[in-house]
Amino acid sequence: MATVTSPVSTRQQLSAVAWLRWRLLMSSFRRKGAAGEIIARIFLYPIIACFAIGPAVGAGFAGFFLTSRNQLVWLPGPLWLIFVLWQFIGLSTSTAAPSFDLTTLTRFPIRFRDYLIVRLTFGLLDAPTLICGLSLAGFAIGIGVADAALLPWAALLLFLYGACNVLFSRMLYSWLEKWLAKRRTREIVGAIFLLVSLSFQLINPLIRHFSNRARHPHINPAFRRYALNAAQAASFLPPSLAGNAIAAMHSSRVLAAVALMVAVLLYMALFFYVLKVRLHAQYLGENLSEAPAAPPASGKKLRPMQGPRAHATDAHALTPVTYEARVSSVVAACFRKEIQYLKRSGPMLYSFVTPVFMVLVFSAQQGKPGMGRASGFFHEILFAVGCAYLQLFMVALVYNCFGADGAGMQLYFYAPVRIRDVIVAKNLMSTLVLVTEVALIYLVVCLAAGVPPAGFAAMTIAWALFAYLVSVTLGNLRSLYSPKRMEQGAMRGMRLSGLSSLISMSVLLAPFSLGAAAIFICRHYAGISGSYWIGTGAFLVLAMAAFAAYVVVLGRVDGIAAGLRQDMAAELCKI
Repeated sequence: MATVTSPVSTRQQLSAVAWLRWRLLMSSFRRKGAAGEIIARIFLYPIIACFAIGPAVGAGFAGFFLTSRNQLVWLPGPLWLIFVLWQFIGLSTSTAAPSFDLTTLTRFPIRFRDYLIVRLTFGLLDAPTLICGLSLAGFAIGIGVADAALLPWAALLLFLYGACNVLFSRMLYSWLEKWLAKRRTREIVGAIFLLVSLSFQLINPLIRHFSNRARHPHINPAFRRYALNAAQAASFLPPSLAGNAIAAMHSSRVLAAVALMVAVLLYMALFFYVLKVRLHAQYLGENLSEAPAAPPASGKKLRPMQGPRAHATDAHALTPVTYEARVSSVVAACFRKEIQYLKRSGPMLYSFVTPVFMVLVFSAQQGKPGMGRASGFFHEILFAVGCAYLQLFMVALVYNCFGADGAGMQLYFYAPVRIRDVIVAKNLMSTLVLVTEVALIYLVVCLAAGVPPAGFAAMTIAWALFAYLVSVTLGNLRSLYSPKRMEQGAMRGMRLSGLSSLISMSVLLAPFSLGAAAIFICRHYAGISGSYWIGTGAFLVLAMAAFAAYVVVLGRVDGIAAGLRQDMAAELCKI
């Protein structure tokens, strides 16, 4: 009994959690489709490494340039960019290892101190920490190459600044998950995130706009006042404090440098305290479920169904007419359910605004200053660019169509319905989204850049139909073989598996290449009458071939789903 009741050390508990994480990783390589995931990681990791090395090299050059030119007053600029990149990558990517809900540790006898350490150290090898940590290391190396005496102080400040970012991101995600537990809050936060992400797309048009007005000596006094107030407010935040601390030490102002470092430490303490408050609530068993409470019993007894619908499930009543009616009712009911999913998913609705908004951005960049109309070659292909951009957003919808169902997916196997009918309803919903988006893009193109040629518009629509049918055909298969649960309240929930992401990008590469080749050929042979209409006919033929493949795959999904139902349930129903 002494060994059972003896307290477990912090080292033993952390070792147990690390061993559990390692076993989860190893077990993920043994399940169905693990070989494909390994192949996908082999191809994707070099690409991720390039994205990680690029910012690090850029930060190193920035640190060397600013220090060697004695322009250390601008050091906060790169640190602000690293801060924005850190948070943006954190909100846009998923964890690198298998998903593991750390709140389940509170079911076991773990001390809050150990739970807090686990939450702080868990995920330090994720993409945002690796990429931005390498950027800070490159920034310190660049400063050290330009001024070796400044390297120890710069390395210390940048290490503290990196730790401050880690604490801030942990604090941000933990509180956002609490706020996003409610649907209304999810919609508000999703709208804010969309507006912020779309605002970045306006930076280039605004720079072009103000650069064309640079020859005018007068600047709006209100704009100058707001810019100065924003710069003064930013000087009290960690990126500016860390950069100014390095600059102060370079100028031999030791007391000022130490005071700025203490300010960074105070920010770290503040972020840690706010994070600790949130984690302590989780440790005490806080439940963020938004499931409604059970209604009180009314005392009424359910009466059996009367009329012809009462025997609709009887095998003797399933004549061809009643069978077709039953299939139509199943598809209609599932279609209404998918519409409700879409209406209640604020982030998904907001994401469909992005292709239309990007058409306006492209038009502003290629047109005259002040949102003028685009002209020339870009005027003709703007509609095609918008439709191609739309295909990228359709990937998450068609390659993981069961993700929003979650544990409710089991009802499809319990109810007297075919998975084929459920997938048809999901595909009808995505087709409705595609048609609506294409119509909106065409309307925006007509207003922003003029009406595109009729032949080119028809060829673009035919190409979009062909690309969508190819994506939805393979997407139906990947939705069965590799579904991923979509967590509405999680900021970094996985949407697609690595293999599905690789397949989707590879599949879209073929339609994109065919579309670009068709545009080049039709413009090269513009003298031939109706060259765009010839391309329209070619893409319609390809679309019919893709639709035939879609029908063949659709006829086999019931057998595939029956063999994969346990794997689907294990993935979609896990907590």
